Amino acid sequence: MGKSLILTELLIRGIVAPLGSEPDRPWKELREEIMRRITLVGVAAILLIVGSVLEAVAQNIKVGAVVPLTGRYAAGGAQNKAGYEIAVEHINAAGGVSVGGKKMRLELTLLDDESDPTKTV
Repeated sequence: MGKSLILTELLIRGIVAPLGSEPDRPWKELREEIMRRITLVGVAAILLIVGSVLEAVAQNIKVGAVVPLTGRYAAGGAQNKAGYEIAVEHINAAGGVSVGGKKMRLELTLLDDESDPTKTV
């Protein structure tokens, strides 16, 4: 059975089946209730799709670096940090990076290795 058939069956069971437990209810009321439930399912699906699209659009590209911000080599690490931050600012000011025809901003994360080579990797 295909995915669309399974989805259709689940929708029918979720929308129509609960109504079958009310045999004395007039057809017009049942039809209105079915339409109301179908509309709610449709709106929920649209909101889900729009929400996922907006989430994908709002994503940043995360870039990171491990630099010595403290310890023996902190002075050089401060220069590296400043360079990374300036580069990210310039790229974001220009609209970000183009990925699949869409502009995405960069998000910088720096990790302090404390000038300890064992913490770099």
